[in-house]
Parts: sequence; C-alpha cells; structure tokens
Amino acid sequence: MQNTAKLDSTGAAEQSDITSAAIDGELDSAQFDTFLRDYKRDNDLESQWQTYHLIGDALRQTPMHASSIAQRVSAQLANEPTLLAPQRKSLVHKYALPVAASVAAVMLVSWSALNLTSDPIHSSTLAANTPSAQQPVIQTAQIDPTQLNEFIAAHRDYSAGVNSPFVNASYEIPAERNR
Repeated sequence: MQNTAKLDSTGAAEQSDITSAAIDGELDSAQFDTFLRDYKRDNDLESQWQTYHLIGDALRQTPMHASSIAQRVSAQLANEPTLLAPQRKSLVHKYALPVAASVAAVMLVSWSALNLTSDPIHSSTLAANTPSAQQPVIQTAQIDPTQLNEFIAAHRDYSAGVNSPFVNASYEIPAERNR
C-alpha cells in the first residue's frame, strides 16, 4: 500500500486503501491520527476495520477465541436490578369471605328451622284461634239430555275430524241395584 494516500478523500476505494494501510502499519503518525478521527465518526469505517481484521485472521489461520456469550449473558444478568415480586396472598384472605358467608347462611337456616319447631304451643293456639273456612258449594248447571243431543247433532257437521255417527255415551245404573 502507498504511504501517500490522502485521508481527506471521500472515495470508497481510497478509504479502503487507507484502512488497509492503517491495519498494516504503513501510515505515519499524522495520517494515523486523521484516520482515527474519521474512524470515530464513521460507523461504516468501523465495520470495514472489523471485516479487514477478520479477513487477516482467516488468511493467517489464527485460532478464533471461543465465544464467551454465556459469560456475557451472566455478567449482564448480574448487572440488572433485582425485581421483587409481590407477596402471594395468604389463603386466609382468599377464603375468609366465602367461609363467613357459608357460616352465616347455615346459621340463618338453622335459626329459622329452630324457631319453627321449638314453639309448638304457640302454633297450636294459633291454629285453634283461626276460624275455619267453610267449603264453598259448587253448583253446576243441569242440561237436559234431549237438548244436549240436539246440540251435538246440529254441530256435528262443523267438526273436522269426526266422521263417525253420533253416539250417546251415558251409563245409567238401574234403580234396583242401588238398594
């Protein structure tokens, strides 16, 4: 590589040559200082620097360092702040209200059942003092059988599902048997 490469140039080919010269140690101190200033400002130059070093290591067959990703992850975890999880609610708080409601319901049912069965004197006197209701007499209208037969015969034609002749289905018990 040439030592006379200009660092002020913006061309990619010239920048590549300057990076290669810096890696090989072919730049004087003023040129190297200018390269470092550009290196700090340009991310592409940093990427190019790392790529050239990787190519050089591959050509020289330099053994690669084992990846220390596990160590880096452990270090990052150690540096993170510890977050405290909230404490779990005790079972007393979780089941206190349902148990109290169940006990209250059982007590209410027991108390009302106890009041109904423990005072038979009052219930019997209450029944004795209550006036008994008389059974109402239900009267039905008596229809003359001849009028009923005439009514059924007159309306037989209007019923859709009945095609059989009219039959009077009454049953009379002879007076002799009632004795």
